[in-house]
Amino acid sequence: MFSLKRVTEVPSITIGVGEIKVTRKPVIMQSLVLGSCIGLVLYDRYKGIAGMAHILLPNSRSYLKRAELVKYADSAIDIMLKRMLGLGAVKENIRAIVIGGAKFEDETIGEENIKSTLRKLRKEKIKIAAKETGGGERRSIIFDVKTGECFYTVGDDNIPRKLIQIANNKKV
Repeated sequence: MFSLKRVTEVPSITIGVGEIKVTRKPVIMQSLVLGSCIGLVLYDRYKGIAGMAHILLPNSRSYLKRAELVKYADSAIDIMLKRMLGLGAVKENIRAIVIGGAKFEDETIGEENIKSTLRKLRKEKIKIAAKETGGGERRSIIFDVKTGECFYTVGDDNIPRKLIQIANNKKV
């Protein structure tokens, strides 16, 4: 069960728009206000190594500024995987959680972000453990690296809903 007490007692890392963070520390990772953006968690469930990205746009094909590559689904996943593998993660053990990609009025960027993220994960052979995408409301994502639990909020409802717990430190 989600514990607000744990969130206040454990250090947390907030991932802003167009940012990536990777850690092996038992922290809470969160990314807030995901409208058409994607909150992506990659997690090696045996090593306890996690990464989170707040993906802004679908692809980086025509973008040349290296410092901003973390904003795009394709390059953000590449960068996050490289950092996780550098900490000792094993690619075959990594699972993904995908949240966000809402649609507002006539915009299609949320759907494009979802498709691009899922396409890149398939290309990299990363299994998707859970997803909560689409719809018309913003979301936030909270991931507990120690327990492998993922929660999300929807719209103005700040009550976290449990999405999944990825088994930690044992074969499933």
